[in-house]
Amino acid sequence: WYYVNRLAISSTGGVILAATRSGIWRSINGGTSWSQINAIETLDVNFDPVDNNKAIASSWFGQAWYSIDGGASWNPATFTGISVFADRVEVAYAPSSPTIVYASIQDNSGEIWKSIDGGQIYSQVNTGDNFLGTQGWYDNIIWVDPTDPNTLIVGGIDLWRSTSGGVTLTKI
Repeated sequence: WYYVNRLAISSTGGVILAATRSGIWRSINGGTSWSQINAIETLDVNFDPVDNNKAIASSWFGQAWYSIDGGASWNPATFTGISVFADRVEVAYAPSSPTIVYASIQDNSGEIWKSIDGGQIYSQVNTGDNFLGTQGWYDNIIWVDPTDPNTLIVGGIDLWRSTSGGVTLTKI
């Protein structure tokens, strides 16, 4: 399982999830041994900041998943009205309100999507600001302020800030 893109470690440290080129891998013993959970290339994986049973992950082609059993199994997330041409997806929990999850998607040079149910169903909140430019397939990140679920930073080559839950962006 080569090319590890991201690691997520549960708050207890016992469960580790690895987003890799060969899929999601899971360790339940602190990394001593691993099991492959799915075989779809995965770019991002995160544990819910307050509930180790919940996790989110994302990939290419507008794909994202959620888990309610600590990453042992994954369900596809729904993006209401997403383009069939969407590319790279990056996801992030709002630490102060973990039912809120944001996704930065490489489509239309950058779109922000928001879930209010822990990453199961997403709705678009922003498109057309060109915050990813032509680099979103490679340079794509989203971060949520740990104390304010409406403050985000997204970016590709440049960084952009939102204090409105992604509705409006200002270049930093």
